[in-house]
Amino acid sequence: MREIKFRAWNKELKTMNPVSALHFDKRKYNLMFIDSGWKHIPTKFELMQYTGLKDKNGVEIYEGDILHIKEFCDNEIDVEFISKVIFSNKNVFPSAFQLEEVRIIKGYAFISQSGEIDSEVEIIGNIYENSELIK
Repeated sequence: MREIKFRAWNKELKTMNPVSALHFDKRKYNLMFIDSGWKHIPTKFELMQYTGLKDKNGVEIYEGDILHIKEFCDNEIDVEFISKVIFSNKNVFPSAFQLEEVRIIKGYAFISQSGEIDSEVEIIGNIYENSELIK
């Protein structure tokens, strides 16, 4: 079973914070952070969920992360691209974490997934602290 975790981007302080607890009360919620223990009004924050996956360095991947992805075929890079992680309920797989391609470095935008292709995924930033990576 996937571990359910969140982090929050503080819009005012421009900092990323791990969320230790969420409290829901009717149509609103409060956040509690590990380092401060304070509850904050959520309008100051962008909440992001953990995907349950880790990159090649063992770092947890959250929605909003920017990934550098290399797909190998016969031990050579076949496709290389920059992508961001989004949560969508509009495509073929409803309510799923998905990659939104941003920039192709090598190869084609679409590649057929087969047993011969191996991927290497590394987090290189997130949409709040490193937005220049996706422009």
